[in-house]
Amino acid sequence: MELRSYDFKIGDWYVSISECSLSSDTEVLHIEPKAMEMLEMLAQAQGELVSRGAIMEKIWHGRHVTDYALNNVIASLRKYLDAENKNKYIVTRPKRGYQLNCDLVWAPTKVDPISSNSTIITSPDLVVQQALINEPNNEKIKQTKQRSWILTVCLLLLITISIFSSIYPTKSSDNPQPILEKKSVAVLPFKVVTDTPEIAYLAKGLANELITQLGGNHNIFVYDRRSSFGLVDQKPDSRDPKVVSDMLGANYVLDGAVSKVNEQTTINVTLYDELGVDLWSADFNVNSDSIFVLQDDIIRAVYTALDSKPLVQTEAGQYYRSANPNAFQHLLQGRALNGKGSLEAHQQAIIHFKMAIEFDPNYASAYVDLATGYLVLFSHRNLSLEDANIKAKPLIDKALSLHPKLPSAISAQGIFAMYNGQTNKAIGYFSKALTLDPSLIVARTNIAYLYKTQIQYEEALSHYKAAKKQHPLDPGINYSIARILLEKGQLSASYAALETCVRVSTNSTNCPLELAFLQRLVGQPEAAGKTFEALLDWYQKEDDFYIIQNKGFHAWWDQDLMLALVYFENLHEKHQAQYNFLPSLAWLKWQQGDTKNFYQDLSRQSQLDEAFNTEYQLRALAILAYALEDCDGMFNYYQQLADVKPLVHGQFSEIIEGFSMTLNMAACHIREQKLQLAIPLINKVAESLDKADELAKQAPGVMLIQAKLDNLKGTTIDTAALKAAFSSAQYPHSWMLEQDWAFKVKP
Repeated sequence: MELRSYDFKIGDWYVSISECSLSSDTEVLHIEPKAMEMLEMLAQAQGELVSRGAIMEKIWHGRHVTDYALNNVIASLRKYLDAENKNKYIVTRPKRGYQLNCDLVWAPTKVDPISSNSTIITSPDLVVQQALINEPNNEKIKQTKQRSWILTVCLLLLITISIFSSIYPTKSSDNPQPILEKKSVAVLPFKVVTDTPEIAYLAKGLANELITQLGGNHNIFVYDRRSSFGLVDQKPDSRDPKVVSDMLGANYVLDGAVSKVNEQTTINVTLYDELGVDLWSADFNVNSDSIFVLQDDIIRAVYTALDSKPLVQTEAGQYYRSANPNAFQHLLQGRALNGKGSLEAHQQAIIHFKMAIEFDPNYASAYVDLATGYLVLFSHRNLSLEDANIKAKPLIDKALSLHPKLPSAISAQGIFAMYNGQTNKAIGYFSKALTLDPSLIVARTNIAYLYKTQIQYEEALSHYKAAKKQHPLDPGINYSIARILLEKGQLSASYAALETCVRVSTNSTNCPLELAFLQRLVGQPEAAGKTFEALLDWYQKEDDFYIIQNKGFHAWWDQDLMLALVYFENLHEKHQAQYNFLPSLAWLKWQQGDTKNFYQDLSRQSQLDEAFNTEYQLRALAILAYALEDCDGMFNYYQQLADVKPLVHGQFSEIIEGFSMTLNMAACHIREQKLQLAIPLINKVAESLDKADELAKQAPGVMLIQAKLDNLKGTTIDTAALKAAFSSAQYPHSWMLEQDWAFKVKP
């Protein structure tokens, strides 16, 4: 039997200390070394309590670190073990420590830490292995040494050859393979000449499927349909292939038209180059029985026109189609409806996916699309998560039973895990799906989003940039890239990305909202006002949550505190603790001198119902406690926050507004004469400020944080000069110089 290499098992997880890995029957997770050290300590304690002091002494080797470093490690470890139930594996004993709360079994070849003489054997196979270990064979040892010597010589020879080859390259073969430049193609939604429902879905659905099929060729890069289709939807006059090529950067543009006369449906397909020159055009006649033949004919013709060889159909591709043309047509109709993005369209799409399954009960792709449809309904708040899970899970399982390597089905597993808070599982599924199909943009954007939420910005940025190559006009992708650049302090690059997004994505709200926000932050109030007003001119939804939130933000920066308070309090009354406006409301209450009353209200709310202890409520409570100089209360809320979401010190999105959780903690440590705890926090913020670009350093909020940092380090600050700079930029938080008690603290 094949034996798993591990040190001990807890619950469903096999733990390998040397590899810093957790493995189950379905996945392998690699965790941080400190998280593994903590897990090993808890395991060695065999379910007994391990004190916080012992953990800090063991893991940080006696160095002075904050309690929050330990809280972050324990929160991270709990998420790896079980994101849904943080107490399933590890129990917190308040102010004392932690202990395991699960079954623990040490590996058979490992020594039980309780008794150095005990040996556990769980399989007869292991008895044989143990005998081989305990009774060495001299002949075997000799052979092993000989093999090791031979391997060493071979390895050195290979290294020598490698170095020699790099200095003196060998001649290429007589028949070298040509290096082909990757061709980029934008496929437009085919025009509808005869306006009937079945022709409309065929026009958009067929073009969509051509994108999928062409994307399987490694020599051809195909833009995602949301960019090419979206360009035509936004600007109907932009079907000009040269305009499309200029906007997307495509070498070729594929366009078409669908018409029906009597019972004959005809599809015209035309391929243009980047200058708009017609390279090839052909007409195809189609009926319901020849839809697959038609698609293959078009693909072959396009490959010929591009002078590119078609690839052999992959194993995944065999499950992509249905042998039943009616099933395939319903799949096309469902996907065309999904492209509209509205709740009603998604509901209608589900009907078509069900019909596809009725026509072909073994249609794996239809099961995937139906499962994803139910999860989309949850995202639209039309279906509860519990109901969405009940409907989606068996459909995903069915698709995988039909085809275990179908990339879209594995990606659907990732979406399911993501919606259920299983971040690490979701990342694993999306990674697997992308290994099988690197062009699967839904997996690409979702894994990027998850890395962003985990503050792994480099990984997130890498995936978002890959997604942008496929879909350069997508506002969500461009917004996310801009947001990550902001978090890294690269405001010039973030600003440029948002300006481009606003210019090319005229129906997006994310990019103009973020651009107006950024323009305020860098001291450009007039530009911010114009950007925001331009959005309100065409997006006239007064009850939209994000519009109301941003109206409050801009009113605040226009010094209209009463109007800002009305917007934020209305949101609080309707949404309570569920959204990120709450810390802003706490900050506004502090400015208005209503800190104590609001603090008491939120505290009472949190005590009566744990559902209110969200990330946003805990942040708001920590701000209010700090404002009242209640450092113990502030630390308590940040400790609770660390159990919800690992704390990240020195985040630039906080710094740029003029607020820093990290410096607030440092100020409290200095006041309590715990300088050794304050210094690492101060250094973390200083590091973030040093990495910021020049535009960021000129932002008034950053100037305020720099002044607060200098004061905590004992450097004299020029308050008058700061107030003058803040007034010029219409910065609304100059009051912090007077009301933030940290400006009076001296180390």
